[in-house]
Amino acid sequence: MGLTLIYIRIGNSIIDYRFYSKELAPVSVVDDAFIGLVIFKEKIGQKSDICILKLVEKEEDGDSSGSHFSEITAESRSKVVSMVNCTRLTPISGAWLKLEAHLASCVACELSRSHIFRYRFIKWLRRKRKLHPIPYSHYQQPAEYDAVIDCDMWINSTVEIQSFYSKQKIDYAWCYRMEGQAAKKAALEETMAWLSTLGGGYSALGDYFQHHAMEAGRISLKQLKIAVEMGDPIVAAKCKLFFAQSLMQRGYMQQSKLIIRYVYKPNTHD
Repeated sequence: MGLTLIYIRIGNSIIDYRFYSKELAPVSVVDDAFIGLVIFKEKIGQKSDICILKLVEKEEDGDSSGSHFSEITAESRSKVVSMVNCTRLTPISGAWLKLEAHLASCVACELSRSHIFRYRFIKWLRRKRKLHPIPYSHYQQPAEYDAVIDCDMWINSTVEIQSFYSKQKIDYAWCYRMEGQAAKKAALEETMAWLSTLGGGYSALGDYFQHHAMEAGRISLKQLKIAVEMGDPIVAAKCKLFFAQSLMQRGYMQQSKLIIRYVYKPNTHD
């Protein structure tokens, strides 16, 4: 079969894989009987094989035997036996890459979604001579596999991306800088909360007492300064409206109208 298998491996586990056709279009090998891909590794030596596990049901006359993974799933009087079929993938050519875990994740994502990226990725492997034929000795099945592997399936190629986690370095300088910014942000928000409470109280009494209306205006200007320092344009616009309300309470209608129009105009869209 002209299939290409690209998979990411960490240790002896396959964490992600995709099958592609000869034209590098995604191909699904998953069906109701599909279990997953596993890595079989020799006890002696470094040779390893990728195998497809599928659950199949067979009828037998006597006790179940044969596959190493056999298990009777029906009642004792039933002859239907559920067995795990193990098919070894035998590629004609293969490539092995070792990438850092974050980069491997990005490569896997792009391979799964972009046909152009897949095409250029395979072309890059061929140009760099990383995709090479697998020698015949690799196809020879060890004796320990006889009781496990049921059959072989030939595919065009496999690309193994071995993922590893590099040693992480803690950036203490950036941590201290962010700690100071976070503390400043928390202090500004706390100050804003206190001023909002005081400003609301003074503004409520500003309809009856001029002094309270003036104090509410001063508090709104302090809030505006903090909002600009925090970089929050929405809160800054609210503070301008609070100051405009203070001006209305003191009888400065024209100045209040100008502030309200100034705040309203940039925030409207046709």
